[in-house]
Amino acid sequence: MTFDSLSWTTQQTIIWIGLYLAYASWAVLAILLLRHLVKKDWPRFKITLLYTLNSLNFLFAYGMILALALIVVTPIEDTREHSIDIIWNEAERYFADRLRFAIIATFGFALLNWLYLRFQVRRNVLRHAIILFCADAVVLFSAMYLSVGSYYTGMLQEIDRHFLGQ
Repeated sequence: MTFDSLSWTTQQTIIWIGLYLAYASWAVLAILLLRHLVKKDWPRFKITLLYTLNSLNFLFAYGMILALALIVVTPIEDTREHSIDIIWNEAERYFADRLRFAIIATFGFALLNWLYLRFQVRRNVLRHAIILFCADAVVLFSAMYLSVGSYYTGMLQEIDRHFLGQ
């Protein structure tokens, strides 16, 4: 897996777009919740509440990104290649950790969705479960790749500044 297929600025742009998308989703969901609450449309209120609960994965995704963004010390060794090997190994380790978290969180959300639809809505609405599973997977796996990618490309820039004077 290559973590430098996207430039650092492209990765940061995608992260900011994701952040704005999360805020827009929360605003729309809040409006829909209030609308269904005022109209006392309880079946739609419950489904919208489920989507709101699943939007918490934006917070998990942002947490994954921030956890690696806070690493500011670049491992500088005797040569540029050795330093790159060290950050590559760390990036692979972080990638495995984030992958495990994304899989557990995605299936945890899927279980939450199934339980909520089964016991709260009291209907088997497979369409909503599939939509939410796909959305959770896309958000969390994108955050996993972007967090490790921005870590790797950011550290690579620091190594180049140190060894190449750029």
